[in-house]
Amino acid sequence: MSFIRILLFIGFFCLSTSKGNCINSEDQKKINLLYDDENNYQLKIIQESILSFELYDTMILLPVKLNDTEEEHLFILDTGATTCVLDQKLAKKLGIHKELEVSMTATGDNKKEKTGLMAFGTLKQVQIGNSVIEKIPVGILDFKHFCDQAEGIIGNNFLKFFKIVIDYSNKKIILSNPKVSSIQSPNLSRFEFKDKHGLVKVPIQIDNKELAIGIIDTGANKTTIPTSLVEKLNYNEQNIIPKKGISGGGAFGLHLPDYKSYLSRLNTLKIGENEIKNFPMNVEDSDHSEKITIGYDLLSHFKVSIDYSRNEIALDPTAEPFKNNVFTTGLGILDQDERKIVINLLEKSPADINGIQVNDEILEINGIPVSKLNQSDIKAIESDDSIKAISYKIKESNGNIKEIALKKKLLFPKIL
Repeated sequence: MSFIRILLFIGFFCLSTSKGNCINSEDQKKINLLYDDENNYQLKIIQESILSFELYDTMILLPVKLNDTEEEHLFILDTGATTCVLDQKLAKKLGIHKELEVSMTATGDNKKEKTGLMAFGTLKQVQIGNSVIEKIPVGILDFKHFCDQAEGIIGNNFLKFFKIVIDYSNKKIILSNPKVSSIQSPNLSRFEFKDKHGLVKVPIQIDNKELAIGIIDTGANKTTIPTSLVEKLNYNEQNIIPKKGISGGGAFGLHLPDYKSYLSRLNTLKIGENEIKNFPMNVEDSDHSEKITIGYDLLSHFKVSIDYSRNEIALDPTAEPFKNNVFTTGLGILDQDERKIVINLLEKSPADINGIQVNDEILEINGIPVSKLNQSDIKAIESDDSIKAISYKIKESNGNIKEIALKKKLLFPKIL
């Protein structure tokens, strides 16, 4: 599942959850003026804060206080978002003035378009733990298409003032003043920003030959490599499995991509001194051009330290082993309007062979109504290799209801 990443690059303000979600260049200039306003971004307090976080599916949820209130709101920590974002209901509750509202078009399958409005305003104050930033610009969107557990996103226009440490193993976040201390790690690397609103980008080597740029994106659940890079590797069919269906949710709801996507397993992926072998990755066309999105499935095996002021990052490995074998039913399921919908499936997987179709609705999993299961529950069932088969009650697009048990299958040759 892909989640919102708001990116400023190539002159457009785009949502990377779909290939063609963009704002026109004139509106982009207005947005830049708002974000470049020298009266914004006033530092009030930058003290060390150590916070526990929750995971919803693969997203880091942090408690955040806004505008001098003591009420806490759960926000997604997203290093792949250039700006903080508020759910429109929360923005209305807080009385956030919409300083700018622009039309945005999302292009999907067969060039079908969905258009919606995105607003921009300014929060008086954002507080996480002991750290406070004042007068910070935010985007305002309807979150119902992204995550019903969160009311906003903490992006890089807040994070850039800090040194942050993300400890996935212990579910801890440390925010500290970079002027007080620097990152101490044997795995220290320097990164570069595209601009002052930019993303954390690190060099990557694939199969000891292909050099690429990786974007550290805590808001992405899967690591994704562009099709153009995989084509250069000359992988055969044994290394690439096509997907049927959609890649994820767009800015204004689900829509089919106008490009193909796959699952592949790279021989080696090297980030700094860390070499990962036989790592399964999503493959699809991307607004990042030839940049790799580094998501939770890879980041969760490291303690991630980022110093925005020094442009430094360290990925320190934990004891958590990488999962090289893909033992699965092949189903991709996503929440849509309070239903669980099949959004994609892997070709020649048990789901595909047994006739499950994209847009089928899942009613029960292993006898449990899906209303009692969240995305984390479903992922846990699918990823638990001790569970050899999963039963589903499914409502097909024609209204027919059927029950089926799918035995999981290894989709790539087994690695011992």
